[in-house]
Parts: sequence; C-alpha cells; structure tokens
Amino acid sequence: MKRIVFALILSMILLSSLTMGADIVNQKKEKNLITIEDYNVAKYQLILENNQNISDRFRIVVPSSHWDWIVTTDPTPIEIDEGKTKTVMFHIRPYDKIEKGLYTIPIKIISLNNENYYDEEKFDVEVVTFDMAITKKLKQPSNIDPSEDNLFKVELKNNYDIDFKDIEIKLESDFFSVNGTVNLSDHEKRTKNFATNLSGEIREGSHPIYLKIFTNGKEVSSEEFEMVIGKNSRINQIWTPIQGFFFNSEKIIKTNDGNTISHETIIKEFTSSEMRVASFLPEPDSIDQEGDIHTLTWEFELSPGESKTVTIKKDYRGIILGIILLVIIIGAFYSYRKKHITLTKDILSIKSKDGILSMDVVISLKNKSRRTIKNLKLLDTITHLIEEPTQFSKSKVPRIIKSHEKTSMLWNVPKLKGRENYVVSYNVKVEHEKINKLRIPKAVAKYIKLFQRKIVYSNVVRPFI
Repeated sequence: MKRIVFALILSMILLSSLTMGADIVNQKKEKNLITIEDYNVAKYQLILENNQNISDRFRIVVPSSHWDWIVTTDPTPIEIDEGKTKTVMFHIRPYDKIEKGLYTIPIKIISLNNENYYDEEKFDVEVVTFDMAITKKLKQPSNIDPSEDNLFKVELKNNYDIDFKDIEIKLESDFFSVNGTVNLSDHEKRTKNFATNLSGEIREGSHPIYLKIFTNGKEVSSEEFEMVIGKNSRINQIWTPIQGFFFNSEKIIKTNDGNTISHETIIKEFTSSEMRVASFLPEPDSIDQEGDIHTLTWEFELSPGESKTVTIKKDYRGIILGIILLVIIIGAFYSYRKKHITLTKDILSIKSKDGILSMDVVISLKNKSRRTIKNLKLLDTITHLIEEPTQFSKSKVPRIIKSHEKTSMLWNVPKLKGRENYVVSYNVKVEHEKINKLRIPKAVAKYIKLFQRKIVYSNVVRPFI
C-alpha cells in the first residue's frame, strides 16, 4: 500500500513539472502601427515572468506561415531568474513590401531548459499609409507679395499613439525651396513656420506649390497645392558713366524685378556737333530734330526678370586724330617745301679796262634751320674766262672744273650748323665789251633732305659800272 501511495505522489510531481504551457507573459503594451512607405517597426513592451524554480533562458518562434515577418527582442537573449520578471521589447516589421491592413502575428515564447514550459501570444500589427497616420495642412497668404517675405505654415497631426522622429518637411515651388524637421509624439499636433523670399522670374497668377514629407531620407508623402502671387511692378535702373581722354560713354541698364510686363522709355538730347561723334547700341527707335537739338528715344518692353542695356558713346578721338594728322601732313609738306638753305651771290667791285672785266665775287650760303645739314655742294660757274679765278677765301679753295666755254668752281661743305653762314669770295677776269650785257650765271647749292636731293639757286646778278 505504501508503494502505491509513493508512486501516486511521484507521478503528480512529474506531471506538475511537465506542464503543457505557462503564463509567461504578465503584461503587454502595444504600439502596433507600421506605415507602408518607410517600413517602420511595430513595438510591443512585454513583462515576462519565470515561475519556475530555476533560472532560465527563453527563445521566440514564429510559425512558418508568418515567416514574411521579422521579430527581434531587446534584450537578446532573454534571461530571467527564477521567480522573477523582466521587461522585454518586441520589434516586429515586414520582410518586404505589404498592403495596408490589420495583421495578426502568432509568436511562441519557449523555455530553453524545458520545452513544455512556453506561452503563446498574438501580436496585432496595423499597416497604414503615411497620409493615414499623419494629417497635413498648408496655410499660406491669400495673396502673396513677391517683394516681401511671406509666411507659410505646415500643420502636422499624429493620428496614432506611436512616435515619429525626424520628419523632414519640404516646401517647393518655382520660386523658392525651404525645409525643416519636426518630431511628433502620439496624437500630437505641431505647426512648422517657413518665412520665404521669392526669387526668379516671378509672374502674377496661380502657381503650384508642393508639400513633401521625408523620413529616413525617403520621400513618404507628396501633395500639390496652389498659391496665388499678386501683381508687383518694380523696375531697377543702373546708370554707369565712363570718362576718358576725349571720350565719354554711359551705359543704362533697366531690369524688370517685378512680375508683370513693363513698357519702358529712355530719352536723350544731343546737339548737332555731338551727333557727329556719337554712337549708339542699339540704335534709337526715333530721332526728332528741333533747331540744333536732336531728341533720341528708345522704347521697349521688359518681361519679368528681363534686362535691357542701352550704350551711348561720344568719341572725339577720331576728329582729334584727324586734326593731328592733318597738322602733321601740312607741317611735313611745309617742311618739305621750305627752303632751309638760302644762297646769295653779289659782286662787290667791278673794273673794266680794254674790254677786260675784273670782278670781286662773294657767295653766301646760310642754313636757316636749327638743324645741321651735312654734305652740301656749292657750285659757281664763270663764262668768257681769261684766266683762272684768284684771291679765294682762306681755306676755301674750290675744285676747278673747265669745259669748252665755261669754268666751274665746286666747294664741298661737310656740314653747316643751324643758323650758320658759309661765305666764299674770289676775283675773276672775264672778256666782255659791254658790261651791261654781261650775263653772270647763278650759283647753285645741292644737299640731301628727307632722302630727296634739294637744289637751291642764288639770286640773279646784274653787274653795272
């Protein structure tokens, strides 16, 4: 009988140690939302309890029918002392892209020491789009002034009890791009302000504006709105004068910084003398003259963001250069034609006896310029000569050249300084019955000027008694 009782007691102990299940999960707190766009993680906080009389480790098992879900725990591995509890975070996310909807993931928590000591728990995961999770609103001015800063407000509301971190908000249009970052706690509403300054070719009217949301660097939402830009007429003019040597110009640049087409006019007045030296780019559209005044007009239209440049030049350098060249030419012609050398021939005395004339002749060669003239040649000729000339000036004896009826005397003058005189004299006897009919040849001087041979003749000498 005692053996039977002992066997019954032992069987009861073994059955109690081989329990086919246990209440391991003591408490569960869920944040079970996943958005399709960024595959964020559903989080569950569980308090696990080890009711065994030994410390133990636990593992999690996902059935093969739900292997398209990834389940991880923090901490890993799960270790719980005997009779103790531990808070464990369960993270569940899809392995790949899934459709929105409500999913239930069964998970088994099993002891590593006793496979019969386990607990089963079902995790509900709600998969939604980002636009379902967060409501967006854009508040903007009813009539946007392109010349001022404008305030745009983006309002975000979290519709669920999960947290969203580092949500990047971006506002984009053809005229500006701004961005900012916010965090949203569960069911929190926040407003992000953007002060914008419009730039570019801003035109009046309706234009699209895009509100984009990014998480983890990925675009998860994009929505188009309409903004209305009001009229703005603003013309910016820059006038740049340039002064030079006998030259001046002005550059006029008009820029349409508004958002509507503008009709512009530039008017300038010039005298007739100014018109002769003026040039224009582009040419004026019209020129009106009243007396000596010419009125020039440029007319054009400027679209938003467009610029127009008008350049006006007055260049006196051409006229001045022409005058200078003319003076140089006249001066050169005058210099070329001017006689720098004067030659005079005189008879100081004349005596007649028995048809023979004895004459004292003086020849003066003068350099009228200030420059030295080199390599001059002085030639004088005598006809009806009885004997060779005598009584030459000291150191100025010429070379005698005789021909059939005349005799020539040649003096070589190496150089003649500016304003200097070169004088020669000699006595000559000629045969002639009537002195008044005697023809005395002119003296001749030759020299080189500007690579041209120059010849100068003396005055005509008429002897008399």
